[in-house]
Amino acid sequence: DCPHITNPPQTSQGKLGNDMSVALLDKARHDLCLRHYSIRTEQNYISRIRRYILFHKTRHPRNMGKPEIEEFVTRLALDRKVSIS
Repeated sequence: DCPHITNPPQTSQGKLGNDMSVALLDKARHDLCLRHYSIRTEQNYISRIRRYILFHKTRHPRNMGKPEIEEFVTRLALDRKVSIS
C-alpha cells in the first residue's frame, strides 16, 4: 500500500473519455507508488502519460506503438526544445 492513494485501481476496459482514462492513470500511479518512486516523480510520470494521451486525441496507449511514440517525442523536441534522448 501507498499512503497517498486512497483507492487502489479497479479493473477496467481502459475506456477513454472526458475523465482522461482515470483507471489507466490510477493504475500507473499505484504501480509507481509500489515501486517506491517519490511523489514528485510519480506526478511527473502521470503528467507525461496524460500529455501523451491528449496529444493522440485520447487514444488508449495500448492501441499505439512505436510510430506514435516517435511522433510524440519528435514534437516535444521541435516544439518544446526537449532532448530526444
